[in-house]
Amino acid sequence: MVPAVVHRFDARGLQRLGRKAPQGVRQVWNTMHLLAALQGVVNRHSPQLFCFYCSGFGVDTDAFGLDWFGGEDGWLSRTRVEALDPVEEGWRASK
Repeated sequence: MVPAVVHRFDARGLQRLGRKAPQGVRQVWNTMHLLAALQGVVNRHSPQLFCFYCSGFGVDTDAFGLDWFGGEDGWLSRTRVEALDPVEEGWRASK
């Protein structure tokens, strides 16, 4: 089933949390597991939520994938993509 609308959530702001500080690592770990579980539940019957986090070697791989699926010949080519507001204010490492 091809959805009329999918939502994208940009979690790349989590990458700014300190990977060396235990609090930052714990917050990224917990948040990404929560997002993955939420994404699984929401997408159970059809794709509705894409989360962006991965980027490496100068490529935002999650964004690339969604762009590929939504391209001219992609299975989401007729689907509208709406961005969800980031919640980066809550992603500050606890002190």
